[in-house]
Amino acid sequence: MLQRGFTMIEVLIAIAIIAILAAIAAPRMGNTVAEQELSAAASQMVADLRDLQQRSVNAAPADQFRMIFDANTGQVYYLMRGLNAVKTVSLPRSVRIVSPPAEVRFTINGAPNSGHRLRLFSNRLNRFQYVYIAGATGRVRQSPLDIDDSMQW
Repeated sequence: MLQRGFTMIEVLIAIAIIAILAAIAAPRMGNTVAEQELSAAASQMVADLRDLQQRSVNAAPADQFRMIFDANTGQVYYLMRGLNAVKTVSLPRSVRIVSPPAEVRFTINGAPNSGHRLRLFSNRLNRFQYVYIAGATGRVRQSPLDIDDSMQW
């Protein structure tokens, strides 16, 4: 006799194997999403700082561009031209800025008011991503490493 199809036991075993594989993969997918959120938030902040720096260089001397942070939530920052917000950025819920400075400002030659280390923290990963602004040159970059303040970055 010729058998066509699968038995109920075979189908249940296949479903059980798929469920086990999905249970193993789900936490890894959550970490991947959290890693992408943290990295994307840092990249966005770097891009916004570079944009702010360029606007400061191209602006009239009376214009003042700066980035200010919402210290209450740690999840929002604003790009300001004078007293007007040019752009508002909300970070993902799992990411927050830890102990931000009051503001980051660039002069008309592109130099920041001082060097800064901005720390973005992922609640899910319990890990930081850092955004550095060199005080002497105005170089803006991101790193997963916490570089000692005494080092030249």
